[in-house]
Amino acid sequence: LLTRIDVSGSLPYLVAAACCCLAIIPVSTTLLASPDLPERFAVELRLWLRRCPVAIVGAFTSGALAMTLQGVGAIYGGLIGLASSAIALMMAGTQVGNLVFQWPLGVLSDCVDRRVVLLFAALACFAVCILLALAPTNWLPLIVLCFAILAGCGESLYALSTAHANDRAESGDHLSLASTLLVVWAAGATIGPIAATTAMSHFGAIGMPIYFATVALGFGIYLLWRLSIREAAAHQPHEAYIPLPQSAMLADEATLYSDDNSVVWEALVKTDKGSRGQPSGK
Repeated sequence: LLTRIDVSGSLPYLVAAACCCLAIIPVSTTLLASPDLPERFAVELRLWLRRCPVAIVGAFTSGALAMTLQGVGAIYGGLIGLASSAIALMMAGTQVGNLVFQWPLGVLSDCVDRRVVLLFAALACFAVCILLALAPTNWLPLIVLCFAILAGCGESLYALSTAHANDRAESGDHLSLASTLLVVWAAGATIGPIAATTAMSHFGAIGMPIYFATVALGFGIYLLWRLSIREAAAHQPHEAYIPLPQSAMLADEATLYSDDNSVVWEALVKTDKGSRGQPSGK
């Protein structure tokens, strides 16, 4: 859209706001009931720093990298002399990177130590920043590719950190964990743009890749240290995905209802005679 509309006025902001409003509609029209909220939950930073410090640092790093890129990427494009249409293409590359990189990195983290995948993503960000600092500023395809990799790996740090933390969490801890990680991520997303723009004010456009390279390398060194002193956590078991229709189903096939009308999914077992058995008890 930015390549076809006037970017000098307020129209781009109005279009973006309208798109955000439209995106709320599919979520708000769901037929599913809202989950029951717990009576109490808190952000417990000290607790999770003891249990899974890598996840806390990873969430902060993700905010400091990915959200900073979204905030100052366009400024970087302007400093190196790109046209508005080229800047729009460059920033669109970040969204493509988010889409492309998170799924394979997530699948890989289910097979090996998640901290190793976090290390790979951090080192990829570092390598791309070095390439971005040395590359000619008039080669747009390379810049778009670097932005896509940097955004994809940077955003993936949060998802990978969350998965790593949940491997070490106990039942009932997940809400506190999610709240803590989100607050830490927001802190990184707040501090990162300030640090990046400060670097760019002192060093010019190259200050942005210098900032990103410093953050990514620091996280990579921290991961190497953590890998050397602590063993990997056991991955939580994964359940196979079962597509289920929205319409009602037979009770003996899939559902049981508890006193509070919540749906409890139970696995079916077969008896030795090959007939269907009763759902397992609670």
